[in-house]
Amino acid sequence: MNNLRELRKEEEMTLDALAEVTGIHKARLSRYERGDAQPKIEIWERLADFFGVETSYLMGLNNFRHFEPHNSAMDSVALLLEEVRQYSSETKASLDNVLEIILGVTICISRQKASEGELLQQLAKLNIGIADYTSSLIHDKILIQDLHSG
Repeated sequence: MNNLRELRKEEEMTLDALAEVTGIHKARLSRYERGDAQPKIEIWERLADFFGVETSYLMGLNNFRHFEPHNSAMDSVALLLEEVRQYSSETKASLDNVLEIILGVTICISRQKASEGELLQQLAKLNIGIADYTSSLIHDKILIQDLHSG
């Protein structure tokens, strides 16, 4: 589940007020909050900018409200690994698949030996892999939220 409602409530805003300042219809915002509809990335970015948080946090994909550039790369990796440890084995497998496909695409590009068709096949696999990973991640986030709320 995304963090839109939580952020709006923290700001003590009504849906009407948020609709007015963002230019997004109240009914649409309500559907986004409930998870009944998914906005385009441009809308996520506009809302994240308004609330001053990372887009991925607003979408409910991680727990990092703000990117902290002063953290070392190792600190960032450690935080990411800690979050990944909470994922189900299905989500971890989906992530592993996405990373393997990215490596394959990178190798194809760096060697410049892949035909356009081969590269398009790899990118299509990547698209499917990212969709599978996102679906598993959302499922995990819902389960984690249910555990915390119940």
